[in-house]
Formats: sequence, C-alpha cells, structure tokens
Amino acid sequence: MDILRPEQIITVAAFLGLLLLAAALLRTKGGALKSRLTAGRRMDVTEVASLGPSDRAVLLRIDGREFLVLTSKRGTPQALPLGDMPAPRGPEATA
Repeated sequence: MDILRPEQIITVAAFLGLLLLAAALLRTKGGALKSRLTAGRRMDVTEVASLGPSDRAVLLRIDGREFLVLTSKRGTPQALPLGDMPAPRGPEATA
C-alpha cells in the first residue's frame, strides 16, 4: 500500500505552482491593483496604534486632511484635526 499516490503528488505540485504564480503576480502588479481598488476613496486609515488593553489611536486621512481619533471602550471617541493643533510647549518644543 502506497502512502502517496502519483496523482496526489501531481495535485499538490500543481496547487503549489498556482499559489507561487499568484504570489508573483501580486508582487509585480500589486501596486496597480491597490490603486485600482482604492480609486475614488475619500477616507484612508493611515495607522493604528494600541495605547492599552482598551484604548487605540487611529490616524485617518480624509480628503487630504489628517485626523487623530482616540477610542476607548469606556469613553466617547475623540477626533482631533492634526493640521490645526497648537505647537507643543515644554522641553520637547526647543529640541
């Protein structure tokens, strides 16, 4: 009794070949595909950072403007436009 039959080996090899071909296509054409999928979008999540077990900071770009959204399970989300923030005060402002 054979553990692996030749048709099983051929099936696995064909599947892996198709998987590698798809990975190569995504690597070469991935930028064009992403731009096509995101065309016409007005809002983009630039970055998400965890501030704690229930708190997050989300950087959004909406119509070319950036916003910082602070969310928590216990409170109301806060949205701050980044272009309108005052200059920081203190020792880090002079550095």
